[in-house]
Amino acid sequence: MLQPMDDFDRLAVEAQLLGKATLHPCIEGTPEIYGSGAFFATATELLVQSTREERELGGACYCVERGKAIVLVGLERKSRGNAKQVAVDPRWGSVLWHTHPGLSFSIAAFSGPDMEGARVADRPLLVIGYRSASPDVLGITQAASMLGDGDHTMLDKLLRLGVAARVCWPNGTVRPVRRYQASGLREVVDDATFQIDRVIGVAARQLERPRWLSLSHKVVDAVGDVRRRAQAEWKARKKEE
Repeated sequence: MLQPMDDFDRLAVEAQLLGKATLHPCIEGTPEIYGSGAFFATATELLVQSTREERELGGACYCVERGKAIVLVGLERKSRGNAKQVAVDPRWGSVLWHTHPGLSFSIAAFSGPDMEGARVADRPLLVIGYRSASPDVLGITQAASMLGDGDHTMLDKLLRLGVAARVCWPNGTVRPVRRYQASGLREVVDDATFQIDRVIGVAARQLERPRWLSLSHKVVDAVGDVRRRAQAEWKARKKEE
């Protein structure tokens, strides 16, 4: 009697059909990027780990070329950062990734430094995080905070809901990482949540910008004050001589 395939069997069949993966595919332009079942399963586990450790993780993606598109089939972890940042290195692979952890469900959107990182690395950079709005995520933040450290089993289940990945290209273009061969309904939901997260990401970067400008102005002003004081002291000594 035939038994239905479990998740492991499905992922194994998918991997066999997709073929050999590499960390260094040749990518031209900004093709569509999809994530296989194995990719999203691994991304979920890494995001849970990242959230539990309260630190960002980073690395490179295993990829398979399918026509003009790129299918992500796995992730290799290369670095561990702190709660707000992590290092990435373009030598690791053609597609880089990092996580946005947090029980407060930091959204899968790009900050200003994230986009600058993609530009400097000259590589597409993924952010793996939680969708800000979807049927399975709304209300989870409160539930997770109520559970705290009490029920790890339930908390782990909650942390595995609503995981999403987005890609930022070096030119600043941001797109969703769609699930490979997803159903029509899944594509509609994923696209809708991506649009919400993209708007939130743009708003967040606009709020970050004044802080960067303010900080840069303070640094410039401080350097100018030091220089002026040094010049005044030098002139005073010259007069005394």
